[in-house]
Amino acid sequence: MEQGDLKATLGYHFESSDSSILTQNFAITDSGLDYRGYGRMTVSDGDSFVNSPYFKLASSSGSFDWQAGLKYFSFEEPASEGYVSASASPYALKRASDIDQEEKSLDIWLPTVAGAWHVNDATELRASYGKTFIRPYSYLPLHNIYNQNRATFQAKSITLQDLFAGYDFEQADIFDLGLRRNEGLFEIAPTFFYGKHENLLTTIYDPRVDLNYQQNIGEATGYGIDLEMNAYLSNHFTLFVNPTWTSMTYDEDLSYAGKKRATEGNQVIDTPEWMIKTGLIWSWGQFEAAPMLRYLGERYADAENKNQVDSALVADLRMSYSMPDLLQSKEMKLSLELNNLLDEEYISSISGSDDSRGGQASFYQGAPFTAMLTRSVRY
Repeated sequence: MEQGDLKATLGYHFESSDSSILTQNFAITDSGLDYRGYGRMTVSDGDSFVNSPYFKLASSSGSFDWQAGLKYFSFEEPASEGYVSASASPYALKRASDIDQEEKSLDIWLPTVAGAWHVNDATELRASYGKTFIRPYSYLPLHNIYNQNRATFQAKSITLQDLFAGYDFEQADIFDLGLRRNEGLFEIAPTFFYGKHENLLTTIYDPRVDLNYQQNIGEATGYGIDLEMNAYLSNHFTLFVNPTWTSMTYDEDLSYAGKKRATEGNQVIDTPEWMIKTGLIWSWGQFEAAPMLRYLGERYADAENKNQVDSALVADLRMSYSMPDLLQSKEMKLSLELNNLLDEEYISSISGSDDSRGGQASFYQGAPFTAMLTRSVRY
């Protein structure tokens, strides 16, 4: 973009999908799979729709670059009727009005603005603000928890619609302030970030039915620093250290159906305070090798921070060899990735609510030692 030019971007995203849901039950027998009817079925009155126009302006003036944009996002979900199977063969479908869901419409405005000031050849300052969101998700776990405990919910006059009434957009206002300083042999780029999060999908305890399930009721404040540091030791060696410190805590105690949980000031589920990635890049001609370490700090599997997950240190190795002008290509690269070299056993991620475990957290094991060889060609 030339100095002083104003660049505009205008677009529109449209999406349509079938919102009907069904599950089928089978039993494993000596003769194979024996059909046992539908677990449940919801038949939608129509399709779900997403409509999202957006507009962005960007320009450059002297040593200052900027951009600003606005996006509108609308999500419309039709009403649906619920059915379940009879308990005996031939498992005919029958209406289940407690599984019906009402039509739902959600919308949100998403502004963004960012700027960068090139102070001199060695220093750059940058700042940005953006409103982000996540559309409602984790539908199937809520369906399954209701279906598995349907009689319990019905005894308390709680329908599936009552549970989904608590689903909404997760949204956050995110601010970044960063600096990049290059001293020739050393480069440092700290970024400070701050965010206010609303409607976080959070596991709650419902004392009416003695069950855990998810609702969009969490509010949290997050802030911290992401630090990129590179030391150019020679023409062939680069040392990098990239630590990140994050505080993301619940703003207040979670309260649902008259039950309060002590969560104020606690770290949000599966959010480590410390993450560090460090390593050495060695390049020689067309060959490059990068041994590195990844540190994942302690985390919690529950909002009350009672169930702590240990930290982990994982070693990796990346190697590549570039072959220019081969087969009339600009570049052909062979890459070998060796992940988790020491075959460390660790938890990679935590699901705050698993319907197969009555709404309790589930833990996903990190990948063991793996090797991957790839070839890429660029024309």
